Amino acid sequence: MLDLKALLAKILDALKVDYVVEEGTINTYTKYRKWNSGIAECWYYRNVEGVTTAVWSGTLAYKDVTASSIQTMWQGLFNATPINIHCQSLQSQFIAIIPYSYTVNGISNLRYLSWGTKSNQNVPTAIYAKGTWK
Repeated sequence: MLDLKALLAKILDALKVDYVVEEGTINTYTKYRKWNSGIAECWYYRNVEGVTTAVWSGTLAYKDVTASSIQTMWQGLFNATPINIHCQSLQSQFIAIIPYSYTVNGISNLRYLSWGTKSNQNVPTAIYAKGTWK
């Protein structure tokens, strides 16, 4: 019996075309893809509630947030700490979200930056990470 999936994989390998070998969901907030080349990537989206920033320098304010869901957001996906992590707020009041203290399993903290102080904000947060799985 001819295995079409195996045949297609051989053809794509011969053409040196990368392709998705696995995709799914890690937890409630994280979706991922593994590529034949060894690249892995994931997308995290969550509404982080109750973010209140305090003035840091001039009109720039910040708040460090620790959430259990980001600490294990990509647990088991990467074989090393991801090489590319991008965070953004989908709310214009926040100018940046900076990940820090991240590991092979997830991010320990996010720093939310805003112009001026913000009180008890619900912040739609999107994170993209790219690394290797093999």
